[in-house]
Amino acid sequence: MSQQLLQRLCDKGRQMGFNVSTGETELTWFFRENEPVISFHIDEFDGSKIFAKTLDLYWSSADYVNKPWRHFCILTDGAFNPEHRNMLNALSAQYGVHFFENPSPETLENFLDERISRLTTLLSRYTKDGTVTTLRETVKNWAKNKPRIVQNYIVNAVYDVHSLNVFHDENNELRPSRKTPPLTIETGEGVSLESIMPRLTDARDGSCLFSTEHRNLPFILKFKLEDESAGLTLGFEPDKGNITQAIAFEEFLESFNNDGSFNLLDPSSGACVVTFRV
Repeated sequence: MSQQLLQRLCDKGRQMGFNVSTGETELTWFFRENEPVISFHIDEFDGSKIFAKTLDLYWSSADYVNKPWRHFCILTDGAFNPEHRNMLNALSAQYGVHFFENPSPETLENFLDERISRLTTLLSRYTKDGTVTTLRETVKNWAKNKPRIVQNYIVNAVYDVHSLNVFHDENNELRPSRKTPPLTIETGEGVSLESIMPRLTDARDGSCLFSTEHRNLPFILKFKLEDESAGLTLGFEPDKGNITQAIAFEEFLESFNNDGSFNLLDPSSGACVVTFRV
């Protein structure tokens, strides 16, 4: 039964336009090598084997190993033990892991169709006809074409001068330096991007300009603080990133446009550095 499902999902992935790689109990849908979009661990009875492989994927592998946007743990004729089920539920909220016990093929495929529709909606700027095939070809050419996504805003900025201490130089002064604290941006809806690394690039006439564009990273954050207003730029350079980062950026941008605010946070202290509101 598990091998039949594996073959069915392999065929479905190819029909939809993904590249597909398979193993004895594993399957990956992808656009570029080593960048899984959706992955599967499938077994007939042994939930502990799937559980161990999933933990290894998310908690044991190195940070530079690309994680899939969605991962599916599927038992075709069995059940996960309660402890494993609880931990998979925790992974579901944090990493987009889904687990199924004895699903019908129709139930599983309908769920997958919903996820693929969400994927092509989020990445609609990269697929003019809304198909996975077009999206795959666009992603394949990111390194060559070097697209650049930029959104500019005029926002209100709420901050305390002491909250900017995270940017102080070695003399404990707020002036341009090469200091790049790893920060997090998080919308009011809880959608976040981590390891955003702006630095203070200019400070004069009562204004401060911060930018990430000195870094060879895909996420762009640029803002100029002047009293309570700020010019704000959010952007993404796909040729410097991967498909999961591109999806994360679009999810963040969608949430920010819906909610109208986000916080720049210092994860080391939990402090809010600046709140931006449209």
